[in-house]
Amino acid sequence: MIAESVLQTVGGRKNVIDVTHCMTRLRFRLKDESIAKDDEIKKIDGVLSVVRNGGQVQVVIGPQVAKVYEELQKLDSPSEKGPVIEETDGSSPAKGKQKKTFKDVINNIIGALAGCLTPLIPVLLCCGMAKMLASVLGPNLFNVLDTESHMFILLTMVGDAGFYFLPIIIGYTAAKRFGMTPVMGMLFGAILVHPTLIKLATEGTAFSVYGIPASVQNYTSTVFPIFLTVWIGSYVEKFLRKHIPDTIQVIGVPLITVAVMLPVELCLCAPFGYYVGNGIATGLVALNHVAGPLAVAVLAGSWTLLVLCGMHVALVPFVVTSFATLGYDTFIVPAMFAGSWATFGCMLAVLVLVKDKKKRTLYSGYVFAWLIGGVGEPYKYGVQIPYRTPLYASVISGTLTGLIAGLMHLTANVLNTANGIYSFAGFLGGDMKNYIALIVTTVAGTIIGFITMYVMKIDESLVE
Repeated sequence: MIAESVLQTVGGRKNVIDVTHCMTRLRFRLKDESIAKDDEIKKIDGVLSVVRNGGQVQVVIGPQVAKVYEELQKLDSPSEKGPVIEETDGSSPAKGKQKKTFKDVINNIIGALAGCLTPLIPVLLCCGMAKMLASVLGPNLFNVLDTESHMFILLTMVGDAGFYFLPIIIGYTAAKRFGMTPVMGMLFGAILVHPTLIKLATEGTAFSVYGIPASVQNYTSTVFPIFLTVWIGSYVEKFLRKHIPDTIQVIGVPLITVAVMLPVELCLCAPFGYYVGNGIATGLVALNHVAGPLAVAVLAGSWTLLVLCGMHVALVPFVVTSFATLGYDTFIVPAMFAGSWATFGCMLAVLVLVKDKKKRTLYSGYVFAWLIGGVGEPYKYGVQIPYRTPLYASVISGTLTGLIAGLMHLTANVLNTANGIYSFAGFLGGDMKNYIALIVTTVAGTIIGFITMYVMKIDESLVE
């Protein structure tokens, strides 16, 4: 069993602070990372690779990661009770741990954000697909549905729901991440999107909490206000659990937590987080204006390296913020798209260059997994790492393709981080120029990737 073997090699349940998963990886936070031996983990049948980044030990599984994660949650032993994911909140450092550097702090912040937002990806993808269908079938493109039709209204409603109620959803995932009662996190999110608060923000009415002035904004579709609120609130709740008698904890802990956190949330965390989110979105737009196509080119060329290092998830908060604030993205998603299709071109060239029939059959499966399954890790760890030149070719061709995408102002109108054929959904709904940019980027990426890889060749002797 993969789950049992992985758990043993990372030090058992007692060494696990928590574990989450993304599309292809188990992401462990461990009390003592030195216990986990990368070489032993890699030997487990079903494990593709191991990556350490952002304070996490990331075990690359592939498309089966969700099933492995479910099995992992079921594992228990007579001496170790409770699910793996909820042993502790991880706020206490491991014994003997060295003083954290500034880099460690930044990595922990990014890791926490990614841990809160990565579980949202399925929801956001569903909402994005609904918005895409409404845009394609509606007046903007094929005009199959008019704006008054029930189907158009339904698709729009589903598409907007995930973003509108984002604070409530993040309230849940953040509470799980920081060790707070999940429904309390949802409550704090619901407060931020309450119609009364939205009305106060729209009318510009002055408001105060316990006499403390609150800068009221429209917090629907925001990320950072609820993230900061739950982070601080988790410490308040944990403190109260320790100091309130057991007999009144059921009532006392939630009531006092809310009473303490209301001014903290509405007067401090929410306004500050709101301006941070707007600042990030504005910064991404400014970067495109200043660096232009070069910014897209650099990120597209770096995309494969980011995925290999497990740092691509660190961009999720910025993508979500961009769509929640602006409603589109001209930087990260287009760069990801350009880099991915350049890599696809490299994949095709590898199939032509490899002479061994068994290898060609195996690598064909990797290409199919990316194109139809949207999973690129088998190719990255099975071809790019051992042969090296496919990795270099992806970086070079990705940079060139990203430059083209940037010059043509390719814009993602739907939040969609899927790979393969599913990646096109993110760019539907724009004007005709954007469709032309999409087609050119796809074709150019495939051709440039193929030619670059074909010229760089491949040394089959490196993999027996």
